[in-house]
Amino acid sequence: MDENKTTKPLDEKDEFFQMLVKKALKGEHMEKEFICSLRGLSITRGYIKNCQTIINSFISVYNAMQLVYLEQIKLDKQDLDLVISMKQFERCFNFYKEERSIAEDMIKEYRAYVFSGHILDTLLGNPRKEEDLVDFRTIPWKWF
Repeated sequence: MDENKTTKPLDEKDEFFQMLVKKALKGEHMEKEFICSLRGLSITRGYIKNCQTIINSFISVYNAMQLVYLEQIKLDKQDLDLVISMKQFERCFNFYKEERSIAEDMIKEYRAYVFSGHILDTLLGNPRKEEDLVDFRTIPWKWF
């Protein structure tokens, strides 16, 4: 055998997937921020869509690994590394599910802000004022 054989270089998809896994295993979620404009809303919706794509990818990988593990059980040759990998992918799935939840919560707060009397400002493209950077879901309604 050739001792100098090289390993297959990672393509961009593999590198990106590894980066997603590393981020998830670190467990550092994004911080909740206030959405300040329709552009911010659009970006947040895109983030949710991307999170869902990532979640679906992890589910696909996990399901494929599960099938391999079931075959290993039939052959009585279980691989502990496969079980550990499956657990890691489950953690990744849960991490991005929480990321999606945080972004959805940001959108709910922005909707509360817009519909609490800021529709016209929003439609005119005015950014959210600094004094309005509070959670509008917690502010009691006032009848004028």
